[in-house]
Amino acid sequence: MPLHNTPTAAGAGWLTSIAGKSNTAGIRWRDGSVAWSGLTLMPVFDLKDKHGVEAHALSCRVKYLQLVKRAINNETRWSVQLVLEGAPQKKAKNSISDDTSGLDIGPSTIALVSGRDALLAQF
Repeated sequence: MPLHNTPTAAGAGWLTSIAGKSNTAGIRWRDGSVAWSGLTLMPVFDLKDKHGVEAHALSCRVKYLQLVKRAINNETRWSVQLVLEGAPQKKAKNSISDDTSGLDIGPSTIALVSGRDALLAQF
């Protein structure tokens, strides 16, 4: 199980993440929770999930997971990152088309032209 350290400005290393090599040994995802060495951690899910992205992701097979430590508002928080099989869910509004478009990046502006729209924006 790899342990990753990120050195601080003082040079001391702090444990920032723990990852498993598969979902069958070490840190595992079982029945909607993280299981590790007799410890069961219940994650906090998005109760709204209005686009069904989280529900789609949790229906896929978990390849492995990683626990990541972060400082948020001066508090230490651990989050779980699941590495999943399959394709991400696509929202209906983000459709793929065969249209041709052009992009021109200048020093302070960006221009986009397609068969349907044109855009000129400042950086």
